[in-house]
Amino acid sequence: MDMKTISDAEYEEIGSLVRGRLKRHEPMSRHTSFGIGGPADVWAEPETCEELIAVLDFCARKKIPHKVVGRGTNLLVRDGGIGGVVISLNKACKNLEADSSLVRVGSGVALNALVKFTCQRGLQGLEFCIGIPGSVGGALVTNAGAWGSSIGDSFISAHVYDPQKQMARQVTKREALFEYRKSTIASCGVVLEAELAVREADPSEVSARVEDYLARRAKTQPLNFRSAGSVFKNPSGRYAGAVIEALGFKGRARGGALISPLHANFILNTGSATAAEVLSLIAEIKERARSEAGVELVEEIEILGRDCCR
Repeated sequence: MDMKTISDAEYEEIGSLVRGRLKRHEPMSRHTSFGIGGPADVWAEPETCEELIAVLDFCARKKIPHKVVGRGTNLLVRDGGIGGVVISLNKACKNLEADSSLVRVGSGVALNALVKFTCQRGLQGLEFCIGIPGSVGGALVTNAGAWGSSIGDSFISAHVYDPQKQMARQVTKREALFEYRKSTIASCGVVLEAELAVREADPSEVSARVEDYLARRAKTQPLNFRSAGSVFKNPSGRYAGAVIEALGFKGRARGGALISPLHANFILNTGSATAAEVLSLIAEIKERARSEAGVELVEEIEILGRDCCR
């Protein structure tokens, strides 16, 4: 995002558009699962989809750089922070309803809340999402998944808003082009809500699958430390964690950043990690994977912002 300074008048106008929290120089470490990140120039929390659209329109009109974030769970923000306006979906776009064959869900709904909702109603198809600590909007952009399934498998359509055209429209599965850990849906606009396919099932059977997935996560993933989840995508035919482990990285630390001794594709914040320390580990892992294993590792996490002291 660019370094355009947001004037007091622009800041006040944004404040007139949102009822939720608005703050200058808000530490992104408070809003990422990593607990890492310098300040956002402006942090805005619209409380409705209408407020979200109003802020998007304003930023587009004024050419103010902006970034929409969900729960900050797949995100590493650099130590110098983020320029422009960071728009949070923590409170907006929370609608959630279902019938026997589909769920209509707002982009700000947490995946765990979505699974709980469908589980209680005996609707199957989204159980794999349990434990993925993100929101629906972000999950659609990255085609999040686990245990051999991805959210794109269940996708029917999405309602998106394009602030450049000031237009909302439906995006179909054919347009979204879901692939392994990516889609093109973000190029269509900001996701407001989505329709996902489900099927009726015995609630006890759905609950049993959810509990099984949670148990598997507890055994294989380091859930007691802050992280952004899997750092790298799995290369074709291999597991990123296995590649990193074979290179001897398990347990390697740099400052407060630690490569998990349990799962090598997780970098943990042990309490005082900086983005620079995490990025240093990422760079070393990528270089050695390339030179020693012939594997090109690609980040699954999104890296945003500017370095410190630029």
